[in-house]
This record gives sequence, structure tokens and C-alpha cells, in this order.
Amino acid sequence: MKYSLESAIQKIAGCKYKGVEILADRPHFPPTLKSSWKKIKSLQKLLSSYKIEVSNINANTASVFYKPVLQEPVFEPSLSNPDISKRRWRINYTKRSIDLACEVGSKNVSITSGIPLPDCPPEKGRKFFIESVKRIIDYAEKKSIKVGLEYEPCLLYENTTEVLGLIKTIKSKYFGVNLDLGHVSISEKDPVQSIRQFKNCIWNIHIEDIKDKKHFHLIPGLGDMNFTKIFKALKEIKYDNFITVELYTYQKQPVYAARKSYEFLNRFI
Repeated sequence: MKYSLESAIQKIAGCKYKGVEILADRPHFPPTLKSSWKKIKSLQKLLSSYKIEVSNINANTASVFYKPVLQEPVFEPSLSNPDISKRRWRINYTKRSIDLACEVGSKNVSITSGIPLPDCPPEKGRKFFIESVKRIIDYAEKKSIKVGLEYEPCLLYENTTEVLGLIKTIKSKYFGVNLDLGHVSISEKDPVQSIRQFKNCIWNIHIEDIKDKKHFHLIPGLGDMNFTKIFKALKEIKYDNFITVELYTYQKQPVYAARKSYEFLNRFI
């Protein structure tokens, strides 16, 4: 992610996409910084001028917490961090991301659970995470914004079964999944089964290709995912929200990756 938000919107619109996902972090829109909110009106005008919608507010990472800026996306401080002050910071950060969603017309915000940390067993981390999510959902419900958990290998919540259980625990029509199909293809035998299991609570989809179950996002068509079966399943469940291409792995060729992905995926739409 080497481009400013404004530049990214221009380039994405130029590749014929109808929506854009905004990262609630550097270099796009860290919602805890006053400097970000000073640009909200110009951002709204830019989105309107290109007639492009916001598919999702991505609140998965929080590099803005750190100084100097880190080079890799980081999940900490997470909503499951054992340090209550850090959890509170992340809860507030997520609430500000919900505010951003309201301002730019996004229907949903995505979050992650973070990784299991030393001296904090998974069951304890899940307890902290559930407490955090309940506070976030209370706020989200008042704003009519949906919150989708994105799960992936090595995180506290990393598979379909765990997340289905969490959804039952939270018990809110505003809590569901930001379903990353690449992640699902790694953690599950059949991503189509996960699509069907989450049929009533998929707020947004991340799509990329995966090869040999290695977590490296590829341009769709370059891996071994079965997109014919995937899109058939999405039609079966009548999915009508955004499908967001996520290819942070092509930082030197983002426009090329965006165009090739559009060309490949457009045949299934």
C-alpha cells in the first residue's frame, strides 16, 4: 500500500471497479488522528466524483499505534490483548472506524481477533475478544453499521467452526463475517461449504487466489482455487454485497494486478 487514499481511489476507478475498500490505517485513513478527519469532506467529494462506493472499512490493522511507522501490517494492539489499556485503545479505534463508515456510506467494518500472545492462552484471549466485540457491537447497532470478523490461519479465530460459534455467542444481526476466500481455502477443505454455512451473515468478501495452501495472495487465476464452484455457491445463497479484490502482495504492480483481476473475475459476475 504505497499510494495515498486519494490516488488509490483514482487508480481503482480507472480500472472499472465500482467500489473501493478503505484501510482505517496508514496510509489511508487512520480514524484516531485528527488530521484524517480534516480531509473527510474532500474524500466524500472524491468518491462522489468518481461514482465509486465504499465496499468496507478495513479496521484489521493498527500500525498507526506505533512510532516510527512499521513496515508490516500489524494486528496489535488487538481486541484480545491482555493489557486492558491496549484493548480500550483498539475498541476506540474500531468505533472511530464505524464513524468513518457512516461518513462515507459503507455498510460495514471488518475486524480481526489478533494472534494468541505469550502468557495469554487462547481461551483467555477469546474471553477478552468477546468482551471487546460486545462493546463494539453496542456502538455499531446504534449507527446501523455491520461488523464482520475476518479470520485467517494463526489468528485467535482461524477457522469456520470457531467463527460460527462466536456468532452464536455474540447474538447480534449486526455481527457476521468479512469472508476472505483465500484464507478459507487454506483453513478448510472446501471453501464452498463455508460460504453456505455463513450464508446469512457475510457482509463483505475478500478475494484472491491461493496456491498449494500457502498464504500468499495471488492474482485470481494464478493459483488453484476453483472460482467456478465459488461463484456458483455465492449465487446459490443470493449473495449481493461487494466482492473486494485484496492483493497487497503486488505493491510494485498494483494497477496491473487490479486490471488482471478484474478481467478474470468479470467472467463470473
